[in-house]
Amino acid sequence: MSKRKILSTRPLFPAARSILDQHFDVEYRQPGERISRAELLKGVADKEGLICLLTEKVDEELLLAAPRLRIAATVSVGFDHIDVDACTRHKVVATHTPGVLDDTTADFAWTLLMAVARRLIEGDEWMRSGTWPGWDLDQLLGADVWGKTLGIMGFGRIGRGVARRAQGFQMRILYSDAVRAPADVEKDLHAEYVDRDRLFREADFISLHVPLLPDTRHLIRKENLEKMKPTAFLINTSRGPVVDEAALADALEHKRIAGAALDVFEAEPKVNPALLGRKNVILTPHIASASVETRTKMAIMAANNVVACFEGRRPPNALNADALGLK
Repeated sequence: MSKRKILSTRPLFPAARSILDQHFDVEYRQPGERISRAELLKGVADKEGLICLLTEKVDEELLLAAPRLRIAATVSVGFDHIDVDACTRHKVVATHTPGVLDDTTADFAWTLLMAVARRLIEGDEWMRSGTWPGWDLDQLLGADVWGKTLGIMGFGRIGRGVARRAQGFQMRILYSDAVRAPADVEKDLHAEYVDRDRLFREADFISLHVPLLPDTRHLIRKENLEKMKPTAFLINTSRGPVVDEAALADALEHKRIAGAALDVFEAEPKVNPALLGRKNVILTPHIASASVETRTKMAIMAANNVVACFEGRRPPNALNADALGLK
C-alpha cells in the first residue's frame, strides 16, 4: 500500500525525519534552499500533508492548488501566515508548535535586554577593530538593570517566563494584557497589572510578548513611544509588525528613548534602513527560539501532529480540529 505524500519546505532535523519517514513518503527541500511561491504551489499539488515555516503562506490560493491536502503543520508557535478559516472551509487541519519554545525565547529576550542596556555589541565591535585605547572611567556607559522597572506587554507563557527571570535582578514588574493573570500568578511573580499607558510611562525596559492582532499591530507607534522615558529601552521578540519601525527610528533619532533590541521585523527579512546604522539598536535575525534542543522539539511536534492526523486522532496542537471532525 502506497504511503501518503507529504511536502516539507525545509530539510528538518533527523529526529523529526525519522518519525515522518516511518509513515509517509516525504519530499524534503535540500539544506539552504528556500522554496519559492511557484515551487510551493507546484510541490503541494499532489500532497496530503504540508510541513512549513512562517515564511510560507497557507492561504486560499495554496488550498485551491492542493485539493488532496488534509493538514498544514507549521514549525512555529505563530500562525498568522496561515488562514485558519480558509483551512477549515477546505477541510484542512492547521497545527502549530506552542509551549516548547517558551523558556528559550524568554532567555533570549533577556539576552537582548542585557546586551542593549550594557552596550555589549558596541564593546565587541570596538575590541575587534583594534582601536580600543585601554580602560577609562566614562567608556561605553550603559544602564543598570538591577532594581529597575520592567514592563511586559503580553503576559502569557513567555511573558511570565521573562518576569520570572527578572526576579533575580530585584526588578519591579509591571504587565499589561487583554486578560489579567490570576492573583496567585501575580503574587508568585511579584507582577502588577497596569494599563498600557502606565506601563509606557513607568517602565525602564519594555519587553513585547503579544500575538499579532489588529489591536497589537503597530502597538509601538509614535504616540506610545512619546510616553516612554528617554532612558527606556524596547525589546521585541514577539512579532515584527507590532513595532512601527519608522516611528521607532524617529524616536531613537530624537532621543525619545535610549535604545532598542529587535529580533523580529515588519517586512522580514528586510529591516527599516533607518535602524541599520544606529549603535543603540541591536538587530538579530529572528533567532529567539534558535537553540538546537528547541528547534528540534518544534520539528518533532510538527511531525507528530501530521502522524496523529492521518491516524484519525486529533493532532496535539490543532488550531481547527473540527475541520476533519477529529476528537
